[in-house]
Amino acid sequence: MLRKLMLSIICTIASSLLQAQSTFELAVDYDNGVEGATSVLAVDDGIIVLGNGPISGPYPNYGSIKILKLTFSGSVVWKKSYSMQFKTLFSGRPSNVKKVPWGGYVFAGSSIDTSGANHALLCVFDENGDTLFLREFPKSNTVRIGYSCLPLPDKGFLVMGLSNELGTAVDRFWAMRVDSTLNLIWDTVYTNNGTTSGFTAEYNVERDIILFGGYSQGMPWLMEVDSMGRILWQRKFVSHSDCGTYAKYTTDGGILFTGCLDTVLQGFYGGSSDQPDYVAKLDSNRNLEWRTFFPFNTDFQIIQSVRETTGGYLFGGFTGDNSIGVGWVGKLDYNGQLIWQRYYQHLYQGYNIYCELRDIDVAIDGGVLATGTTHEQTQDMWVLKLDTMGCLLPGCDTMPCRYPPCDTTGITETTTLQAKLYPNPTTGTLTIELPGGEGGSIALYNLLGQNVYQATLAGGQTTLALNLPPGLYLYRIGSGNQANNGKLLVE
Repeated sequence: MLRKLMLSIICTIASSLLQAQSTFELAVDYDNGVEGATSVLAVDDGIIVLGNGPISGPYPNYGSIKILKLTFSGSVVWKKSYSMQFKTLFSGRPSNVKKVPWGGYVFAGSSIDTSGANHALLCVFDENGDTLFLREFPKSNTVRIGYSCLPLPDKGFLVMGLSNELGTAVDRFWAMRVDSTLNLIWDTVYTNNGTTSGFTAEYNVERDIILFGGYSQGMPWLMEVDSMGRILWQRKFVSHSDCGTYAKYTTDGGILFTGCLDTVLQGFYGGSSDQPDYVAKLDSNRNLEWRTFFPFNTDFQIIQSVRETTGGYLFGGFTGDNSIGVGWVGKLDYNGQLIWQRYYQHLYQGYNIYCELRDIDVAIDGGVLATGTTHEQTQDMWVLKLDTMGCLLPGCDTMPCRYPPCDTTGITETTTLQAKLYPNPTTGTLTIELPGGEGGSIALYNLLGQNVYQATLAGGQTTLALNLPPGLYLYRIGSGNQANNGKLLVE
């Protein structure tokens, strides 16, 4: 009996470790439509992804909200589409989908009909993805767009985003609170003497206050309001051009947020308006504790989401140029120092595809969840499950990276092993020469960090026949305690 119990415990631990190490990367398509993901949420038994796409069936010219649930290994549990007749629906901004403490999940969004009327909406769905309610909140002669929401202790909800009275052409930061029966408690527009908009909302249970992140007159704007929507504290951060903020409370009472540097830095991508994004933190007294910005040499660089995790803070977004976009995730320590940053692409038929990451979350095993948009035959929802180091393949920090700036914890080339590899580029035949008589091994990885080929090498010269799609690969040749890393082009 004791032996069976011990075996059961060992199997349970082994299963947990396997689950903890699971990583994946996939594109998810609905009926060959054009989709994209905006939010991801880690739940106890899987992953919830929220996004947009066309309506399948009788109203193909209108848009719907798409939600899917995945297992920890990336298998699809269910896919759902929410739609309204003759209307296009939108799913809000990153970090929008939330767990409802009394059951189900909630997100905010908006609808637009054929006349151009635009209304905020609120949706609650159950564990199977079935809607418990999908409710619009129209206001006469006013555009209302829901970007984020919160479930509140009275079993009511807060919805926030953007309001625009028709004819004024001025966007306003807007929020409203409803009770458990969806009756209005308050409805407030925050003007701040200019164009404003809300992006994210966070609730502080201990203090019964709400944190808003958005922009005012093109500058990052943070606000804390009480349960009736009255401003308790606010602060704007000067930036060079239009730049909003995504904000989260931290466990030490501070605020983690994103922004754009207020100084033009020449030469990052050759223009006069180079404006690096940053992650910053306010302490519990709302003083600026640190700010970390990220120099870059591509056309754009956008941070879309931040999260606190064990040992520091995660950030996610995308970078690249007009022809190629790559997902971007990194981790800072509690003092704002960069621990690692990684870049991700989706491969389709051997080619790198334009990609964007819109949201991140912390998986229950401590890994990283990320979601956004990629392209195969059509535009698809893109989902990644990474380990705690941001790797799809464990040990990716020892591999070369393609998109500079490379990982601060990694390397771009390693040549401690004096091996030879030729021809490079190759059409399929590859020869490796190892010094001396000691054998070794070679492993090839695609740009997602996935192992696509490996072989044992004899001492001296070994010739291999590769059967790989054309593209750029990363190789690692090992022998004893030495290695040689580099890039291999297959034509």
